[in-house]
Amino acid sequence: MTSSDPIATNSRNLSIVTDEHLAVIYCNDELFSSLHATPPQIIDRHIFYLHRIIDIKECIKVTRGIIKHSLSNGVIRKGKLNKNRRIRDWEVSAVYGSGKKILGFWFTEIKREGKKKPELLTKLKKARDLKSEQKASVLGSDSIEDDLHLVKSEQQFRSLSENVPGAVYEFIYHRDGTSGFKYLSPNIVKLFGIPVGKFIGSLDHIVSEDKPKLLEAIKHSSETNEPFYFEGRLKAAEGRIRWHSASSSYSYSTENSSRVFTGIIQDITERKMIEEEKQKNEERFRLALTKIGDNFWEHHFLRNETFFSETIFDLIGYKSKDLQSNVKLWWSNIHLDDKWMVEETDLKYRTGKFDNHILEYRVFHANGTIKWIRDRGVVIEKTEEGMPVLIVGTHTDITKEKEFLEINIMEERKKKKEILHAMLHAQEKERELIAYELHDNINQVLSSCYVILDWMTVNETVDKSKLMEVKRNINLVIEELEGISYCLSTSTLQMIGLPQALLELVTKLSISSKLKIKLHKISGKVEDVTNSGINLAIYRIIQEQLVNITRNSRAKRANIMVGIDRNMIFAEITDDRKDIDQNSDLNGIGLINILNWVECLNGLIEFNNKPGNGFRLRIAIPIVAATYNSIK
Repeated sequence: MTSSDPIATNSRNLSIVTDEHLAVIYCNDELFSSLHATPPQIIDRHIFYLHRIIDIKECIKVTRGIIKHSLSNGVIRKGKLNKNRRIRDWEVSAVYGSGKKILGFWFTEIKREGKKKPELLTKLKKARDLKSEQKASVLGSDSIEDDLHLVKSEQQFRSLSENVPGAVYEFIYHRDGTSGFKYLSPNIVKLFGIPVGKFIGSLDHIVSEDKPKLLEAIKHSSETNEPFYFEGRLKAAEGRIRWHSASSSYSYSTENSSRVFTGIIQDITERKMIEEEKQKNEERFRLALTKIGDNFWEHHFLRNETFFSETIFDLIGYKSKDLQSNVKLWWSNIHLDDKWMVEETDLKYRTGKFDNHILEYRVFHANGTIKWIRDRGVVIEKTEEGMPVLIVGTHTDITKEKEFLEINIMEERKKKKEILHAMLHAQEKERELIAYELHDNINQVLSSCYVILDWMTVNETVDKSKLMEVKRNINLVIEELEGISYCLSTSTLQMIGLPQALLELVTKLSISSKLKIKLHKISGKVEDVTNSGINLAIYRIIQEQLVNITRNSRAKRANIMVGIDRNMIFAEITDDRKDIDQNSDLNGIGLINILNWVECLNGLIEFNNKPGNGFRLRIAIPIVAATYNSIK
């Protein structure tokens, strides 16, 4: 070429290979020739150094798009305009390794004038057989310089391929379905001691177990034009077994539409040995944890794979291979009420918020029973960004532990109820005794005093004003004692029933205090409740709360609602107090007594004491389940 343009037009497409960070690792000869550059000036440098022939912004945009959306290729359509007014566009292909990991990118020039390529070698062979004056008619006077340049470029490409790590090759797929090596650098001998001709002539050097995988990879690339990648074992010199990888991407098409892939073969034996040693260590680690007795598991976030040790069968009745082949099987056997805990923990791991966890939840055994497990896990491998890659853990069967704990809890509740029953029973007996003493003893004495004083008032020598004052005081004491006796005694409740007893209680308290109390019967027949224990509990709870209202607040009004709904009897006591004392109202003896009554009868209680909105107490006691007949 004699053009003064440093980016001259060539017959073959320009080709560039970079790693995943866009550092150049390979260029074909046409590119070096076009830039009048040498390999040290370009190789291992960022693609930015090729800004004269490629739009760097578009380059970064397209490669990022390939990574983000898992695409196989893209196109840079914003070309660079050179002095000959020629625009170069580029096709970008991702070079994939195992596990769909992107190893780099292949940039191939798209020529706007077409992709026609002369069969150069055939022409040159014919030209050598003719006289010099006939060469122009074979080659064409205008193409001789270009064709000779292509020969020189091909030689430079092969010279470069012999100086890169690995063996560079070109693999061609013909339209008739056949394929084979177009070129293989002599480095293959240095790598594995296999002559070039023997390597490209057959597959005898490939270990037989790996041949199907290789043929499948070749077939897939030939049919889809997607990048080729293969890892396998081969028989190197002296019968040694070595691991190699072969990767390539589409480079260009020939004149007869055959497709050429350019790639590299590398010796990966050392990496495979490290991986195998790592796998052995993992297996030893898994075996050691399994021997401890717990089920061992591990999860790889990037591969979305979970491993379970064989002991998982004893836990939920499924074999490890069943769970590993069906990742949803474990999740589907977690108890529905506990699944949220596991899902929340998994989300926190995936967002980098968790490094370890301990959970207790239920899972279904294959036979339908429920098992309790303690699930422990810890992250042992992370990405550079700090996100989890590998987490390991154990599953411990704690079903018996939970059952034992539940039995203990039930025993504790039973003992507590027995204590409450005894306490309330003693309290009621004490109340009955006090009521008896007040009514039959003290009340009689005071009544006698009243009679005596009444007689003395008719005696003219006695200071009648003083006697009248004593009389009034004694009368007040008698009334007070009668009220106390009424409140302590349950005989009225037993004789007249709960509704009438509540009505008398409300009437007496309304008279003796400034509190206006209203009793509402809202649903059901309360009088049909024949369980004396329940009737006594409702009565005492309402009595305790009304006493609390009259003594500890400035309430003016109170409402009582009692009713039956299905198998529950419930009551609600509200008042309009505004100056609520949190400590006295929630921690007082009266409320503690109420809580004891409700708990003893397996009932429910709810209270609301927002300042300014008064106080509301709600209780509900099961009629069928309550067994409180012993309290009378």
